[in-house]
Amino acid sequence: MALGSLTLAALLFTGGHFLLSSPWLRPRLVTRLGEKGFLALYSLLMLLFFAWLLFSYARAPFIALWNPPAGMRHLALTLMPLATILLIGSLSPRNPTSVGAKPERLGTPAGIYAVTRHPMLWAFTLWALAHLAANGDAASVILFGSLLLLALPGTFVIDAKIRHRDRSGWAALTAHTSNIPLAALLQRRVRLRAKALAVPVVGGLLLYAVLLWAHPYLFGVSPLP
Repeated sequence: MALGSLTLAALLFTGGHFLLSSPWLRPRLVTRLGEKGFLALYSLLMLLFFAWLLFSYARAPFIALWNPPAGMRHLALTLMPLATILLIGSLSPRNPTSVGAKPERLGTPAGIYAVTRHPMLWAFTLWALAHLAANGDAASVILFGSLLLLALPGTFVIDAKIRHRDRSGWAALTAHTSNIPLAALLQRRVRLRAKALAVPVVGGLLLYAVLLWAHPYLFGVSPLP
């Protein structure tokens, strides 16, 4: 029963993001509710679904599907600091892919946006991959698999929406940023400003340390090998 609840919550959380933001449904809801009303409804529903997802995961039975080798925990411990750095960096008010942002006003990207224009979604992608690698049970596959299915394709969905909605903004955005992390840097379309990375790196590593310490208390298991 608990596993069924987790599956339903995962479907609603992941599918709800794509459904509510779809070009078929979103304009109809905005017409009825207004832009602010739509965003309020969207945020409330996703928050409720996410809370349900986490609650169901905590109550789900442990059903082993495979036994991950010890090296997978080392991989997870390597990916998670990268995820927390990207997450902290994504909280900048200059996020060019956030709702209502004007990509053409971004200017030359600094900090984490020189790495990727979707730092939050890539943070969740790395988080999901790390935990899928380290856990071999059914509940973890449902939870982290659903997050991966939402976050990774979401980067391409958002890009398509910006390209359709704002051609000039899209041209300005893609001139100096990339979806795939580090691609713009490797292609020399942008330069990395070390000072602009100070807050994401320090904040991200602090968050990683807190999560590492609190993991046994929050989730009942140590992430260390």
